[in-house]
Amino acid sequence: MAEESRDPADRVRALLEESARVKRALAAESADAIARGAAILAACFRDGGKALLFGNGGSAADSQHIAAEWCARAVCVKSPSPPATSSAANRVCNVIIVSCER
Repeated sequence: MAEESRDPADRVRALLEESARVKRALAAESADAIARGAAILAACFRDGGKALLFGNGGSAADSQHIAAEWCARAVCVKSPSPPATSSAANRVCNVIIVSCER
């Protein structure tokens, strides 16, 4: 096994190169599926639908963040906010979901 460099700049370069490799693989493998999902979500909003975002732990924080980004971005450009909410933003909703799964 090759010895890792102790140079912080080398570590930063290695991390950035790995990140780029992962993103290239994601683009190659999933770009079509991501585009289809985005089109479905856009059509849902256009037709008056709502996005319900769910998560557990860190994913719950991600779901709250995504819902807030969508709503805040709409406010900043003065357009109607997409109807999106996160189950993590409503503790009662989380309890109901957990209760139904048992």
